[in-house]
Formats: sequence, structure tokens, C-alpha cells
Amino acid sequence: MNRFLSNNLPWKIVSFLLAALLWFFVINSQNPVLTKEVRVPLTIRGINELEAKGYVLQNEEELRNMQVRVLLKGPRLDMERLASDAVQIDARLDLTQYANMLTAEDADSIDKTVRVPVYISVDSITAEDIRPRDISVIFEREKSTTKEIIYNIENESSSEYAALDPILKPSEVVISGPKSGVESVETAVININVENFSEDTLSYTVPITLLDKDGQEVTGVKKVPEYVEVTLPIGKKKKVPLEPQFKGTLPAGYIQTNIIINPKEITIVGKPEVVDQINSIKLEKIALDNIIQSNTFRADFILPEGIEYIDNIESKANVTLEIQKETDYSYDISLEEMKLQVLGLPEDYKYEMVNPSVNVILASTAEKLLGFTSDQLKGTIDFSKIRPLSNGEYKMPLQLVVPEGFKVVNTPIYLNIKVEKIQEEVIPPVTEEPVEPPVEGEVTQPEGEE
Repeated sequence: MNRFLSNNLPWKIVSFLLAALLWFFVINSQNPVLTKEVRVPLTIRGINELEAKGYVLQNEEELRNMQVRVLLKGPRLDMERLASDAVQIDARLDLTQYANMLTAEDADSIDKTVRVPVYISVDSITAEDIRPRDISVIFEREKSTTKEIIYNIENESSSEYAALDPILKPSEVVISGPKSGVESVETAVININVENFSEDTLSYTVPITLLDKDGQEVTGVKKVPEYVEVTLPIGKKKKVPLEPQFKGTLPAGYIQTNIIINPKEITIVGKPEVVDQINSIKLEKIALDNIIQSNTFRADFILPEGIEYIDNIESKANVTLEIQKETDYSYDISLEEMKLQVLGLPEDYKYEMVNPSVNVILASTAEKLLGFTSDQLKGTIDFSKIRPLSNGEYKMPLQLVVPEGFKVVNTPIYLNIKVEKIQEEVIPPVTEEPVEPPVEGEVTQPEGEE
């Protein structure tokens, strides 16, 4: 064994080194270390924390459009994965710690230089160079204001509709953002091209432009909304009520006592032949299931095709449903006090109620039940389907009409009624006694004379 190790030892060492060198060469030739420059978008964190302190990022728009150049270094096989998005590269601007340090006493505008770290999801790839490495950020106090929207009419000389006053929905815009930017806004403007309107096109949307005192567009601030719906009142106008719609039913034991709609009506415009057919504008359906207390809902207008509304309001109505817990009470109702109609009896029949009263259980609110009186009920009994009709006693269903807000619990209700055909009165014939002729020569005197 010792002889084996000692024989040709120098050659064996050389062979081992050559084999190791060859292995290293093969490995590196198959997966060499490469460098590559990539551009990644800058991600920003901490905006919500900044706004919670009453500040905004004044140059946010510029930073969100920024691309960070990163020089990457790593094995070829790992670098090839960059193209397949298997490697995530994040150039991150984290403002959280700076936002947490802001106080109410700080200046309206604060400049900071923040270093941008790059995070790579694969350990074998490193960032050799980052440009820009440091980024200037500007924290500025947030401000909000409301501006009335003004409009410019385009092509008014060539349109028959130029004299019509446009309706803007909404008519105001809320502007928010850095204090300096918001304060530089002088006007909020839209441009209306009247050539875009006709009897078939009553409205369209246009963007809002914010201008400074020199007429230059102001950017870097937020505007809500960004677009305005413009309507020209071309055609016939008509005021119509809003009509609520419901689906489902209230849970057992609850009752709807009132409906309040705001607004109650709107003004619509459109072609005369279409407007004339409209008596109300329906609202989006409101689900009644699971409602156990009074509530207010927002319901959209359902406008027919070719119809617009010209009121300067949102296309929604507030629908308030007043809901109360239901209770019931049993009443013995005198049939004489009830407004009862008996229908379908032939003219030669008469009827008689077997019982003088009927028991009715009504459900409503306690307040309404206390104010209930018998004469508020309307009852109907219908014999029209009973043919042939004969003398006798019938058990007939009673159809009740109750006041709004009430319902009958103990349905069906039956009444016993006797019907009888009216007998024709027989008049006996009148018979006259024969009168004997007088005897010749005998004088008759009228009764009472002697």
C-alpha cells in the first residue's frame, strides 16, 4: 500500500490538479458569471402614512414614472431567469419612517434625500450598481378645495342648439393635493362642442381641465370627478314622479308603515313622442329581505332609452322605508257597521245574515290598531259563480279590503248566509154579487133613505 502511494507520486499530484482545473473550467464555461443592466419601475410605500399626517408627496407623479437602472451580476443560468419574471427585482422607495416623524409643527414643504435599496429574490444575483442611488422627495402639506366648473362653447355659430344652456352633472369639482399646486388652480374648465349633440344624443362626457391664472394646465393634483356629464335639453320637457320598486318581502312580524322619496320628482327631456308615453321614472329595486328597522337606501334612476333628466342632481334618489314591529288584535265586527256588499244574487232572491257579527284579526302597528274603527273595513260576498242557486244556507268566503298598513291574519273568513227566492204575492179575483131587476111599478130608493 505504501509502495502504491509512493510510486509516481509527482505524476499523480499533477494529474489530480489537472482534473480539478478541467472540472472548474467546464463548470464555468457552462454557467459563467455575467453582468446585465435592467430598468425597473420605482415602487413607493408609505403614502397612506404620509396622508394620515396631513402631507402628500409633491413630486409623486414624477417618481411613479421613474425607471431605476440596476446593474446585475450573477451566474448565467440564474440571469437567464430574469426574462421569465422568475426573478423579482424591487427598487423600493419606503417613506414610512419619514412619515412617522412628521408633526403638526413642521413646515408646509420639506425636502428629503432618500436612498433607494434594490431587493432581488435570488441570492446568487447581486446589484453591482444602482442609478439613481439617492432620490429627492418633497413632502408638502395637503389641501383640498372645491371649484365651480365653467364651460366654453365650441362651434356655436354652426349649431342650432348653441343657444341652449347646458346642464353639468356635477357642477363642481373637488381638487386635492399639495398645497402649492391646489392654490395655483384658478379655474376648472370644460370645452363643450355643440356639434356632438342632437335629438338622439342628448348628453356626453367631457374631461375637466385645471388652469392657473396664466391659462396653463395645472398637474400634480387630484380632481374628483375627472369627467363631467353634459346634457343639452333638446326636445320636450316634462316633470314626472319617481317610483320606487321592491323585491322580496319583509321578515315575519314587521310591517312597512311609510315610504319617503327624495327627490319626489325629476324633469326629463327627450323626443316628444317618447316623453308623452312616460308617466313616472322607476327606481332600482330595493330588497326587503332582512330589513327589521327603518332605513334609507340610495336607488338609481332607470331612464328609458333616449331620455335624460336635466335636474342638477345625482342620478339617485333617497328612499326611506319606515319599518315597525307588527302586532295583532282581534275584533268582533258588526256586519251592520261594515261596508258589506253582496254580489251575484239574482234580482228575485233575497238574503239574510245568520250571524250579526264576524271575528277579524288585524295586524299592524300598535298605533294604527288603536285608531281602527269597524267602518274602515269593506267586505264583499260574491254569489255569481254559484249556479244553479236554490233556497238555503250558504257558507261564503268574505273578501275584505283593509286600510293601508293593515293586513288580515285569520284568512280565510266565512259567513253563513240564507238566501231565498222571493215569492210572488197572489191577489184573489174580485167577484161581484148579481143585482136583481126591480119589479114593475116598484120604486127603489137609495140606501139610507126612508
